[in-house]
Amino acid sequence: MRVAVIGAGVIGLSTAQSIYEHYHSVVQPLTIQVYADRFTPLTTSDGAAGLLQPNLSDRGKEEETRWTKETFDHLLTFIKSPHGSEMGLFLQSGFNVVSEPAQEPCFKDIVFGFRELSERELQMFPGYKHGWFNTAMIVEGKSYLPWLMRWSRLLILLVKCHHRRIESFAELHTCHSMVMMDCGTNGWRSGQPDSDLRPSRGQIIKVDAPWLKHWVLAHNFTKGEFTYIIPG
Repeated sequence: MRVAVIGAGVIGLSTAQSIYEHYHSVVQPLTIQVYADRFTPLTTSDGAAGLLQPNLSDRGKEEETRWTKETFDHLLTFIKSPHGSEMGLFLQSGFNVVSEPAQEPCFKDIVFGFRELSERELQMFPGYKHGWFNTAMIVEGKSYLPWLMRWSRLLILLVKCHHRRIESFAELHTCHSMVMMDCGTNGWRSGQPDSDLRPSRGQIIKVDAPWLKHWVLAHNFTKGEFTYIIPG
């Protein structure tokens, strides 16, 4: 079986790793090939803050919450391992504040120490009427992607990386026993467009503020705005 993974960001490389771990002992022969026009440190994932916490609501898609819990629990096993710091994993606490009262978020049973904010705590965030405090996980892309790349090099006979831009799935469909995983960013225009995929754009400003020890996610439902501060 030949598996082609398009994209070498955190999703692409993690997908390659997961396929190997789940199937290398039961599907033989198995070859995993990763195709991307950019690898670390030039991917979008390298610049991501890496806060592992989903949206406040899964919009009724319970599998999203389940996947998040499985990912959180999986990475948690590495926190105290020798690989934890090498992978850029650590726990960090912070605040979710919302512009109006809202239902408890879907991730409340995934993270640690989830609770509602007190009135005194809310005074630190003028304009916001409700919120929660919890401890989540940080997965720093600048460390995690190089770790995944080192993992792939250890399995060079089974996992191969190709520095190549793929314009169409047809370029890779060379044999019948093939599975293709599209893990590219929205900047990748394939011959198989996804009408449900919507681009998202924002601005990231890096500042030197060592006194900030907690992350803050501010959800303004009225304006439809989402602003965050993540130390790191």
